[in-house]
This record gives sequence, C-alpha cells and structure tokens, in this order.
Amino acid sequence: MADFNEIYDRYFLDAYKYLALRIYDHDKVKGMLTKLFLYAAEQVEREPMALLPFLPFMYSFCWKMVSREPASTLKSVPTGKNRPVFYADSYSVEATGGEGPIVPQALLELVSYLTIEEREILWLKHFEELTDSEITRTLQLHPKEAPRRIYNAMQKTRDILANSSAEAARHINYFGNVNTFFENIKLSLNIIEDKNLKAEIKADVLAKKMAKASSAMPPQPEMESPQVVAEEQSTIEEAEPVGVEEFTPIYSEIEEDGPSFRELWRKIQGAVIAVFAILVVSFVGTMLYLNKTNFYSKIIYSADFSDREKSAFTKNILENVLPQRDFVKAEVNKSDSKVYVLVDADGGVNEEFSYKTIGELKWISAGYKKVY
Repeated sequence: MADFNEIYDRYFLDAYKYLALRIYDHDKVKGMLTKLFLYAAEQVEREPMALLPFLPFMYSFCWKMVSREPASTLKSVPTGKNRPVFYADSYSVEATGGEGPIVPQALLELVSYLTIEEREILWLKHFEELTDSEITRTLQLHPKEAPRRIYNAMQKTRDILANSSAEAARHINYFGNVNTFFENIKLSLNIIEDKNLKAEIKADVLAKKMAKASSAMPPQPEMESPQVVAEEQSTIEEAEPVGVEEFTPIYSEIEEDGPSFRELWRKIQGAVIAVFAILVVSFVGTMLYLNKTNFYSKIIYSADFSDREKSAFTKNILENVLPQRDFVKAEVNKSDSKVYVLVDADGGVNEEFSYKTIGELKWISAGYKKVY
C-alpha cells in the first residue's frame, strides 16, 4: 500500500530535478512541486494504489504543467539566425546554491533554439533515459507521429551542434554528437537534495491539505442544554392526542434503490438483440437443411447400384459437382466400368459427366460434354 510520506521521501529529488532542468525560476519550481505532491497526497488518501508506479504519473503530471509555461530562454543568448557557440568552459557548473541549481550555459543556449515539446523529448530521452515508447505515452503523442517528432527533435539538435563551429561540423557521426553533448551536461550537473526546501514544501502541502479538508466539512449544529431538551420533550408529549395511531406513508415500504430507466433500457436492448440473433441462426440453419434435403431428392439412380455405392458416389462425386449448378434432376447410370451422370439443367443446356471405376468405391473423371 502506498504511503504519502514514503512517496514524498523517495521521489522528491526526482521531481525537483525534472522541474529544475525545465523551469529556470525557483519560485515557479516550488509552486509546481507543491501542486504535484498535494495532488499525490489527496489521491493516496482516496485510493492508495492509484499512483503506482509513481514515476510515469509524475512525468505526465509535470509535463502538463510545463507545457502551459512560456518557453524559458536566456536573455543573453542571441536569437534569430545566429547559432550558439559552445565553448569548453560553457559546460562547467558549480554545485547547487542560492535560489535553485545553476544550469550550464551550453544547455541554456541550446534551449533558446528549441520548442517546449522538442526540449521535453530530448530531456526525457537523455536525462530521464526513457525509451521512445515511454516518451510517446508520457507526452500522449499519436503512435504514428511520435517517431517522426522524436527524430526531428534529434535532427534539429544535431544541426545546431554541427553549425556551432567549423570544428564541430567535421565530427558528425549521426546522433553521436548529440549524445556526447548531453553526457557532458549530465557530468557537469550537481543537483542535490535541498533539505530545507524539501521540509518547506512538505509543510506547505500538509497545511493546504488540512485547509481543504476543514473547508469541506459541514458546520456542526450547536448543542442545546439538557434542560431545554427536556422542556421541549414534555411539551410535545402534552400536545400529543391520545388514541391516534402514527401515520406511516405507504411509499416508505417501497425499495428506494430500484433499477434506473437507463439500466432497464439496456436490459431490454440486450434481450431484443439476443432474440434477433437466435431467430437469424435458426433461419439460416433451417434453410441449409432444406437445401441439402432438396439436393438429395433430385438425384436418381436408374442403374443397379448398391446402397454402399450410392452413398460413396454421392459423397465423393456428386456433392462436389452438383451444388455449383442449378438443375432439375441428375440421373446416374453405369455401364461396364463407367458411371454416367446426366444433369438436366433448369432451362439451360444439359450436361453429361463420365467417371471410370478404378477400384472399390473409387472413381476418376473420364469425360464431359454438353447435351443440346
């Protein structure tokens, strides 16, 4: 069973890193962390297993907040057609201090040329190390469009890095330079857990949760003194007439939780569909049976055939030939080692098939002709 304190202690740093790498405003990061864990505290109280596993939920919840924010850019970074120049010292960063973590200059310069969605794709891929399918689910992308968007984000970053200097353009290895860039950023980052911030946000979350709970509670009625209650009870007893039975409404005995109209309508629809399906199956079965019975009634064996020969010839030969034709009758004769079948067509040309006996209850086709 999930517990809020356990979730908060385990995933606070993950949530802080996620937001700190995307929102370069310490106050906004604190506000978003409060929203995230306040929602988590409320959900865990209602349904303990609703937020597990927590990381996929956290990515989706935070992405909804980040996507509504304007794209954060560095004011000192030139915009327009100019490309950033990533010097060696632009990757370095000091430890966390002051109002939130210090983001490397190189990362801020790259951010200035990417959309919010492109940033999120790259950040999830390189910082959170999610697969393409996990990125698709987190950002709720269409499965057919997701591969193209992920590729375009990687290609755009690759082009930015390739054009940042003449030397970089000579060392292009598909997306290898993109991976190297983010590896350098990850090595330089030093985002550690701020215990004071962690305690401050947790206290804020619990205070807001208690305030919501108290505001949702109905006001308690004022308790009357026992003396007043006793006086009111005695007044009621004196005013109550003698010999009058208490009236009980008839509808009080009716069950209140009866089925709704929508439930009854669904049951009726289900019953109608079931009856219709049974009728269709019965009709089809009857037609198949009648057609089969009518088929056998049109076959006439005029020669001296045994019952075994009739059964075998009908099953092996006639059932393969006659169902394909519209005929009035089919006469079966035999002479020596051959069997002849004359098919009398319904208003068309008659046909004659001949079969040669090659063994006991075995025949092969020996000829065919039309009889005019």
